[in-house]
Amino acid sequence: MRAPGPVTAPSAVARVAPRNRGSQVGFVIDHVRDRQIRFESGLEARQISRLSTDPETRSLREQVRHVYQDADGRSCRYTADLVRERDHATDVVEVKYEKDVGPSGVEDKLRRCAAAAAKAGDRRSSIRMVVLDERSVDAVTVSNADLVRRFLGDRDHRAVAVVREWLAREAPERFPLRAVRDAGLGFRGMRAVASLLATGEVTPAGHGKLGADTILVNRLFNRQ
Repeated sequence: MRAPGPVTAPSAVARVAPRNRGSQVGFVIDHVRDRQIRFESGLEARQISRLSTDPETRSLREQVRHVYQDADGRSCRYTADLVRERDHATDVVEVKYEKDVGPSGVEDKLRRCAAAAAKAGDRRSSIRMVVLDERSVDAVTVSNADLVRRFLGDRDHRAVAVVREWLAREAPERFPLRAVRDAGLGFRGMRAVASLLATGEVTPAGHGKLGADTILVNRLFNRQ
């Protein structure tokens, strides 16, 4: 029997009602960091799924409030849809459909927030303001991210440890995903290897839907 994994931390953001009929609200489980991340639209859900499985992401939070002073010295508040921490940068992310970016005025808000942070000279001056629309996330990317999240949800630490050793000791530099099964590690091993796409220990050689014939690049090649 598998040992129980850590409890997924609930989102600190209050649950909200849909803004419009047909809107989606809910949460995505970030299995890498063991927490829920709430979304307020289908586009946000897709972006969260993608970003939570991106190896560059170190932390991902939603509905983060920023308080800054504008050019006239007035205190202003801005709530970012997402804030993503990376190794050497912080992305303040606004998720909008392309047709809504202009009318929303969000680009101006992001510019003013960045200028205020830079003027203050604090840690936030290194932030990057990002607007993500539907063009930045396609169906294949979302499908792959959702699949990786599902495999991460296995919390099969034993299988992950076994495939990491296989990657470092025996696996070639590039291999199809089915090679994990053929090496005797079975479908459990295939799922474990696919989950390592979220850590960057393996990376896809191209852009395509994840499957048994997907070619992966082994970033642990010849490590031992």
